[in-house]
Amino acid sequence: MRVRAIACTLAVVAGPAIAADEGFSFLMGLGRQDFRYHESSATLPVDAQGRSGGPLLVTGALYALDAATQFSLDSETTFYPGRGHETWTATSPTFNGITLSDPVVQTNGFSLRQSETRLQGHRRIEGGWFGSGGLTMRTLSVKRYAFEPGVDNAVSVPSGATVEESSSEVVATLGLAYDSGPLAGQPQHLGLRVGVGLPLWRRLENTNFPQVVFDEAQGWDLSVEGRWSMAVASNLHLGAWGRAAVLRRGRQMQGTYELPSSRLDSLAAGIELLWKL
Repeated sequence: MRVRAIACTLAVVAGPAIAADEGFSFLMGLGRQDFRYHESSATLPVDAQGRSGGPLLVTGALYALDAATQFSLDSETTFYPGRGHETWTATSPTFNGITLSDPVVQTNGFSLRQSETRLQGHRRIEGGWFGSGGLTMRTLSVKRYAFEPGVDNAVSVPSGATVEESSSEVVATLGLAYDSGPLAGQPQHLGLRVGVGLPLWRRLENTNFPQVVFDEAQGWDLSVEGRWSMAVASNLHLGAWGRAAVLRRGRQMQGTYELPSSRLDSLAAGIELLWKL
C-alpha cells in the first residue's frame, strides 16, 4: 500500500546553535494517500483486506526553542476519502454452516478517513541528533458500503446498507530525530524521524452496534519519516519527503460483540519546497 502526498507543512529548522539567521521554513502542497487495512476475527473464521485512497493535506511546524531544544507540531488529514474495495475471505472450509466452494464470502466498497496531530519535544543528544517524545491525537473512520455476497451466499448484508466505524485515540510516542541544520546558505538539508507509540486512551464505535463502545487502549505504532532537499537559491530548497507508518490494534470483546484485531499500513511520498523567511 502506498500513500503519495505533496505535504503542506510549516517547519522551523534549528541548527547546532541558535544564530541570528535561523528561523522559519515552509513547505506546502496537496497530494494523495492510500491505505491498506487488515482485520482478523477470532469469533468468526474470516479475514478482511481493504484498500482506500484519497487526497491528503499535511501541515506542521518545527520550532527551535534554544540551541539544545526543538518543538514540533505536525498534522495530517484526509482531505477527501476515495472509493476503495474490501474483500472478506474465510479461513475455514465452512462458514455459517455452509461448505464453501469459494473462500471469498463478501466484497464491499471501502473508504478510510484519518486525521492525526503530533506534538513532540526534541532534545539534542549530539550534533544533529535528538531524542524525541510527545503525544499523537488521532481520529480514524472506516466506511463500508455496496455489499455483495460471495457465490455461496454465506452472508447476507443488504447491498444498500452503509456501516461506519469511528475511533479516537491518544498515543504516547518516543523516538529519535536528526536535523542537519538551517537552510539559508546551505547546499542541502537532511532530516529523519523514527518513532514508536503506545495508546494511552481510545474510544471506538460502530453504527451496526450503537449501544456498544470499545474503550481498551492496546497495540502499538511505528513510523519512519525522512526528507532531503537541495538549494535552488540562497534561502530556497527543493527536495523529497516520505513517511511510512504501521498501526497495530488488538482484539476486544464487549459481551458478545467483537472488535477484531487490525493493522493499518501507510506510505507517503512527495516533493517539498522549503524556504526561509
